[in-house]
Amino acid sequence: MQISWQQSPSLLSHAPLLGSPQRSVYLESRYLHVQMGALRDCSFPPELPNAIQSVGDQQSFPEKFTVTYKCKEGFVKVPGKADSVVCLNNKWSEVAEFCNRSCDVPTRLQFASLKKSFTKQNYFPVGSVVEYECRPGYQRDHLLSGKLTCLLNFTWSKPDEFCKRKSCPNPGDLRHGHVNIPTDILYAAVIHFSCNKGYRLVGAASSYCSIVNDDVGWSDPLPECQGKTEKKPKLSS
Repeated sequence: MQISWQQSPSLLSHAPLLGSPQRSVYLESRYLHVQMGALRDCSFPPELPNAIQSVGDQQSFPEKFTVTYKCKEGFVKVPGKADSVVCLNNKWSEVAEFCNRSCDVPTRLQFASLKKSFTKQNYFPVGSVVEYECRPGYQRDHLLSGKLTCLLNFTWSKPDEFCKRKSCPNPGDLRHGHVNIPTDILYAAVIHFSCNKGYRLVGAASSYCSIVNDDVGWSDPLPECQGKTEKKPKLSS
């Protein structure tokens, strides 16, 4: 019987003598070893704390194959840290732990918004401090803190109401009528106008304290209360 060794001639010199029971097993294992070495296949990707591999049903990881991880629920990727490994020379590239606990996105406040330097962040470890600025229509109360801190239980500290509503100017008196102020004349308040008996309202029946340019002001000016037109008396002939 004649045997051809075209795939790996160098194996002949190391093989057992013809007729040995171990010969075929030895050659097969050597051939597989050489082939696998040539493919440079990596083992299964390493497990990382608080992270999940996105390999799906993948069973083979050839040279330069990349595996990306994602953080488990309740954990956030630390900015600047790598989240993937690459198969190089039969082993995976090194990657440090990159998932950590974090406070959620900072509390949304009706009277204030996050300063721009914090709006693009999504990682807030314990001790992180964020700062707010007043929304339009509000003014800063400097006696109260405009900052929040990520606490040990991964919740934000309770905010003070450090921005107060601005006040619109006094609307003044309505001649031959009344100005009804249900609550106050602060930002977002509404006032109503009415005329005395015998007069009719010319203009808006209400006005809102709203944003005007960079400040607050009334959405509509004071109306007028005009007397009803009376019929002229007939002249006697």
